[in-house]
Amino acid sequence: MSPVRHFGYELRSDGTVVLTRGCRTVGVVCGEAEVARFLGELTAAGGGRQEALARWAAGAATRTSM
Repeated sequence: MSPVRHFGYELRSDGTVVLTRGCRTVGVVCGEAEVARFLGELTAAGGGRQEALARWAAGAATRTSM
């Protein structure tokens, strides 16, 4: 059985948020308004943080090419 790979994030000093899954970068949230929206949704998600991170990771992947 493979290990569970949880989503995570890192708020960088330049104001961007790097989204990760299993220690791999899966997306980046840029821009003051988008970062604020992301952090607000993550705070409101409470116990559903993994689902919120997954939605943002999927959206970031469609907005940017990696």
